[in-house]
Amino acid sequence: CRGAARTVVLAYRGPTNPPNPPHQARLLWEEHDMSTQEGNVRQLVVTKIGDILCGIEIDAVHEIIQVQKITPVAKSPRNMLGVTNIRGAVIPVADLKACLGFPPSQLTDDTRIVLVSYREGKIGLLVDAVAEVITLTTDVFQDTKGSAGESKFLRSVARLDDRLILALDHERVIDDGLDAEMSDVASYLEALDTEPEEAGAQAADGAELAA
Repeated sequence: CRGAARTVVLAYRGPTNPPNPPHQARLLWEEHDMSTQEGNVRQLVVTKIGDILCGIEIDAVHEIIQVQKITPVAKSPRNMLGVTNIRGAVIPVADLKACLGFPPSQLTDDTRIVLVSYREGKIGLLVDAVAEVITLTTDVFQDTKGSAGESKFLRSVARLDDRLILALDHERVIDDGLDAEMSDVASYLEALDTEPEEAGAQAADGAELAA
Protein backbone atom coordinates (compact mmCIF):
# COMPACT_ATOMS: atom_id res chain seq x y z
CA CYS A 1 0.00 0.00 0.00
CA ARG A 2 1.42 3.41 -0.92
CA GLY A 3 -0.61 5.50 1.52
CA ALA A 4 -2.26 5.50 4.92
CA ALA A 5 -5.35 3.70 3.73
CA ARG A 6 -7.79 2.29 6.23
CA THR A 7 -11.35 1.07 6.35
CA VAL A 8 -13.49 3.32 8.54
CA VAL A 9 -16.93 1.74 8.77
CA LEU A 10 -19.04 -1.02 7.30
CA ALA A 11 -21.84 0.21 5.07
CA TYR A 12 -24.45 -1.91 6.79
CA ARG A 13 -24.71 -3.19 10.33
CA GLY A 14 -27.46 -5.50 11.45
CA PRO A 15 -29.03 -8.88 10.78
CA THR A 16 -28.59 -10.47 7.36
CA ASN A 17 -32.35 -10.59 6.84
CA PRO A 18 -34.01 -7.93 9.03
CA PRO A 19 -37.80 -8.22 9.31
CA ASN A 20 -38.34 -4.89 7.56
CA PRO A 21 -35.43 -4.59 5.08
CA PRO A 22 -36.32 -1.28 3.36
CA HIS A 23 -36.26 0.55 6.68
CA GLN A 24 -33.64 -1.38 8.64
CA ALA A 25 -31.00 -1.83 5.93
CA ARG A 26 -30.24 1.83 5.56
CA LEU A 27 -26.73 3.14 5.36
CA LEU A 28 -25.41 3.83 8.86
CA TRP A 29 -22.69 6.41 9.26
CA GLU A 30 -20.35 7.16 12.15
CA GLU A 31 -18.00 10.02 12.91
CA HIS A 32 -14.32 9.20 12.68
CA ASP A 33 -11.09 10.95 13.55
CA MET A 34 -9.19 11.48 10.32
CA SER A 35 -5.39 11.28 10.45
CA THR A 36 -5.03 13.17 7.19
CA GLN A 37 -6.22 16.63 6.18
CA GLU A 38 -9.58 16.95 4.53
CA GLY A 39 -9.07 17.21 0.78
CA ASN A 40 -6.28 14.64 0.78
CA VAL A 41 -8.66 11.73 1.22
CA ARG A 42 -11.46 10.15 -0.76
CA GLN A 43 -14.30 8.03 0.56
CA LEU A 44 -15.81 5.26 -1.52
CA VAL A 45 -18.70 2.88 -1.05
CA VAL A 46 -17.10 -0.35 -2.25
CA THR A 47 -19.48 -2.70 -4.04
CA LYS A 48 -18.90 -6.18 -5.40
CA ILE A 49 -19.65 -6.98 -9.03
CA GLY A 50 -18.79 -10.65 -9.22
CA ASP A 51 -15.19 -10.78 -7.97
CA ILE A 52 -14.53 -7.16 -8.94
CA LEU A 53 -14.48 -4.35 -6.38
CA CYS A 54 -16.12 -1.18 -7.70
CA GLY A 55 -16.13 2.06 -5.71
CA ILE A 56 -18.72 4.83 -5.89
CA GLU A 57 -17.88 8.24 -4.43
CA ILE A 58 -19.61 8.53 -1.08
CA ASP A 59 -21.01 11.98 -1.86
CA ALA A 60 -23.14 10.39 -4.58
CA VAL A 61 -24.61 7.69 -2.33
CA HIS A 62 -27.84 8.37 -0.43
CA GLU A 63 -28.45 4.99 1.17
CA ILE A 64 -28.19 1.24 0.77
CA ILE A 65 -31.15 -1.11 1.12
CA GLN A 66 -31.78 -4.79 0.79
CA VAL A 67 -33.52 -5.88 -2.40
CA GLN A 68 -37.26 -5.41 -2.35
CA LYS A 69 -39.99 -5.72 -4.94
CA ILE A 70 -39.01 -4.26 -8.33
CA THR A 71 -41.81 -3.66 -10.81
CA PRO A 72 -41.06 -3.70 -14.56
CA VAL A 73 -42.14 -0.60 -16.49
CA ALA A 74 -43.07 -0.68 -20.18
CA LYS A 75 -40.53 0.77 -22.63
CA SER A 76 -37.79 0.94 -20.01
CA PRO A 77 -34.22 1.48 -21.26
CA ARG A 78 -31.96 -1.56 -21.55
CA ASN A 79 -30.71 -2.86 -18.18
CA MET A 80 -33.36 -0.86 -16.32
CA LEU A 81 -35.05 -3.45 -14.12
CA GLY A 82 -38.04 -1.29 -13.27
CA VAL A 83 -39.07 0.77 -10.26
CA THR A 84 -39.24 0.24 -6.54
CA ASN A 85 -41.04 2.17 -3.82
CA ILE A 86 -38.79 3.57 -1.10
CA ARG A 87 -40.88 5.22 1.63
CA GLY A 88 -43.36 6.56 -0.91
CA ALA A 89 -40.78 7.65 -3.49
CA VAL A 90 -40.77 5.78 -6.80
CA ILE A 91 -37.16 5.01 -7.70
CA PRO A 92 -35.91 3.45 -10.97
CA VAL A 93 -33.51 0.53 -10.50
CA ALA A 94 -30.75 -0.45 -12.94
CA ASP A 95 -28.53 -3.54 -12.91
CA LEU A 96 -25.00 -2.18 -12.42
CA LYS A 97 -23.43 -5.50 -13.34
CA ALA A 98 -25.27 -5.59 -16.68
CA CYS A 99 -24.49 -1.91 -17.30
CA LEU A 100 -20.80 -2.80 -17.06
CA GLY A 101 -21.21 -5.49 -19.71
CA PHE A 102 -21.40 -8.55 -17.48
CA PRO A 103 -24.25 -11.10 -17.38
CA PRO A 104 -27.26 -9.89 -15.35
CA SER A 105 -27.07 -10.13 -11.58
CA GLN A 106 -28.42 -13.17 -9.78
CA LEU A 107 -30.21 -12.32 -6.54
CA THR A 108 -28.66 -13.62 -3.31
CA ASP A 109 -28.88 -12.72 0.37
CA ASP A 110 -25.98 -10.31 -0.21
CA THR A 111 -27.55 -8.42 -3.13
CA ARG A 112 -28.19 -4.76 -2.38
CA ILE A 113 -29.65 -1.67 -4.01
CA VAL A 114 -27.38 1.38 -3.76
CA LEU A 115 -29.37 4.60 -4.09
CA VAL A 116 -27.24 7.21 -5.88
CA SER A 117 -27.59 10.68 -7.34
CA TYR A 118 -28.18 10.67 -11.08
CA ARG A 119 -28.63 13.82 -13.12
CA GLU A 120 -31.37 15.77 -11.34
CA GLY A 121 -32.75 12.81 -9.42
CA LYS A 122 -31.91 9.45 -7.91
CA ILE A 123 -31.55 5.92 -9.22
CA GLY A 124 -31.03 2.56 -7.53
CA LEU A 125 -28.11 0.38 -8.63
CA LEU A 126 -28.43 -3.36 -8.09
CA VAL A 127 -25.08 -4.78 -6.93
CA ASP A 128 -23.96 -8.25 -5.89
CA ALA A 129 -22.92 -6.99 -2.46
CA VAL A 130 -21.65 -3.96 -0.56
CA ALA A 131 -18.28 -4.68 1.00
CA GLU A 132 -17.45 -1.54 2.96
CA VAL A 133 -17.15 2.21 3.09
CA ILE A 134 -13.47 3.03 2.87
CA THR A 135 -11.42 6.19 3.35
CA LEU A 136 -8.23 6.36 1.29
CA THR A 137 -5.51 8.92 0.86
CA THR A 138 -5.44 10.31 -2.65
CA ASP A 139 -1.93 9.01 -3.36
CA VAL A 140 -3.14 5.40 -3.59
CA PHE A 141 -5.22 6.28 -6.66
CA GLN A 142 -3.83 5.95 -10.16
CA ASP A 143 -5.27 7.89 -13.07
CA THR A 144 -6.13 5.50 -15.92
CA LYS A 145 -6.03 8.11 -18.69
CA GLY A 146 -3.54 7.17 -21.37
CA SER A 147 -2.85 3.79 -19.80
CA ALA A 148 -3.64 0.29 -21.03
CA GLY A 149 -6.44 0.17 -18.47
CA GLU A 150 -8.06 3.41 -19.64
CA SER A 151 -11.84 3.29 -19.59
CA LYS A 152 -14.51 5.95 -19.89
CA PHE A 153 -16.22 4.28 -16.93
CA LEU A 154 -13.33 4.79 -14.50
CA ARG A 155 -12.29 7.88 -12.57
CA SER A 156 -9.22 6.12 -11.22
CA VAL A 157 -7.94 2.88 -9.71
CA ALA A 158 -6.84 2.31 -6.11
CA ARG A 159 -4.26 -0.39 -5.37
CA LEU A 160 -4.30 -1.71 -1.81
CA ASP A 161 -1.84 -4.53 -1.26
CA ASP A 162 -3.52 -7.45 -3.07
CA ARG A 163 -6.76 -5.57 -3.75
CA LEU A 164 -7.73 -3.43 -6.72
CA ILE A 165 -10.66 -1.02 -6.37
CA LEU A 166 -12.11 0.54 -9.52
CA ALA A 167 -13.44 4.03 -8.78
CA LEU A 168 -16.40 4.31 -11.15
CA ASP A 169 -17.85 7.30 -12.91
CA HIS A 170 -21.29 5.94 -12.09
CA GLU A 171 -23.21 8.40 -14.24
CA ARG A 172 -21.25 7.39 -17.34
CA VAL A 173 -21.78 3.73 -16.51
CA ILE A 174 -25.52 4.32 -16.23
CA ASP A 175 -25.71 6.40 -19.42
CA ASP A 176 -23.90 3.77 -21.45
CA GLY A 177 -25.53 0.80 -19.75
CA LEU A 178 -29.05 2.02 -20.36
CA ASP A 179 -28.19 2.33 -24.06
CA ALA A 180 -30.46 5.30 -24.51
CA GLU A 181 -30.13 8.94 -25.47
CA MET A 182 -29.99 11.21 -22.44
CA SER A 183 -33.26 12.80 -23.53
CA ASP A 184 -34.93 9.38 -23.33
CA VAL A 185 -33.50 8.66 -19.90
CA ALA A 186 -34.43 12.14 -18.68
CA SER A 187 -37.99 11.68 -19.95
CA TYR A 188 -38.19 8.31 -18.20
CA LEU A 189 -37.09 9.80 -14.88
CA GLU A 190 -39.28 12.86 -15.35
CA ALA A 191 -42.32 10.68 -16.00
CA LEU A 192 -41.75 8.95 -12.67
CA ASP A 193 -41.59 12.33 -10.93
CA THR A 194 -44.67 13.77 -12.60
CA GLU A 195 -46.86 10.71 -12.16
CA PRO A 196 -45.90 9.46 -8.69
CA GLU A 197 -49.30 8.05 -7.79
CA GLU A 198 -49.61 5.95 -10.95
CA ALA A 199 -46.02 4.72 -10.81
CA GLY A 200 -46.33 4.12 -7.10
CA ALA A 201 -49.39 1.98 -7.64
CA GLN A 202 -47.49 -0.02 -10.26
CA ALA A 203 -44.60 -0.49 -7.86
CA ALA A 204 -46.99 -1.68 -5.18
CA ASP A 205 -49.19 -3.93 -7.29
CA GLY A 206 -47.21 -4.86 -10.41
CA ALA A 207 -45.38 -8.03 -11.36
CA GLU A 208 -42.66 -8.80 -8.87
CA LEU A 209 -39.02 -9.17 -9.93
CA ALA A 210 -37.61 -9.32 -6.45
CA ALA A 211 -39.07 -9.63 -2.99
